Amino acid sequence: MSDKPLMCPACATHIDAPHGLAAVLVMLQRAHLKCRKCGRNSHPKDAQIMSDSYNHWFGQFRLQIEAAMGYLPHLERGPAIEVLKPRHFDDDIHHLHTFRELLRYTEEVFRPVFRDRALGYDDAELLISPLNKDGSNVAMGLSLSGHCGHNHEQDCWTLLIARYGPKGFMTYLTVGHSKHPLSEPPRSVSLEGKPIQVWSMKHHKEAVGVGSH
Repeated sequence: MSDKPLMCPACATHIDAPHGLAAVLVMLQRAHLKCRKCGRNSHPKDAQIMSDSYNHWFGQFRLQIEAAMGYLPHLERGPAIEVLKPRHFDDDIHHLHTFRELLRYTEEVFRPVFRDRALGYDDAELLISPLNKDGSNVAMGLSLSGHCGHNHEQDCWTLLIARYGPKGFMTYLTVGHSKHPLSEPPRSVSLEGKPIQVWSMKHHKEAVGVGSH
């Protein structure tokens, strides 16, 4: 079995599961595990499959966003806010102090997208694309756009990210609904003469060009 924590197949939340001999007994007895978040019961094998698939997709995302960060400058407060262009100024801006914090935050925002993709829904999509400086091809931030859902209206999220200070980040999130899937982005753009792939979850095998940190 994988050493990754088991995850609920319904909501992709980590499930507290027994370890060692107790875990073997659970598997042999075909016992079910209960998710403390959504309350649903699932077989450990199904929870393991969800964990493996979810971590595959999140791992691909992590590699891409880490590489894309290499293109972004470290901004002061004013320029960072100009990149995000929030509707209601500071109340909508989220401050994160490390890349690890940023990863945890983006995972929570887009957890439904990773979950649906792990479940095999092809319409679940997540895009990473640069926010260019007006009138130039210089990347000042990143735009993460995701959507999922299986009804006429789908949930959608847009998260804008700018590097703030020596190690921190500023983010601005909008949430809504859409009747249309995400439009297909250009496959690559040139930033300061370097090619950067606009990453799509549907084309996750293509790597982002590596920038200089």
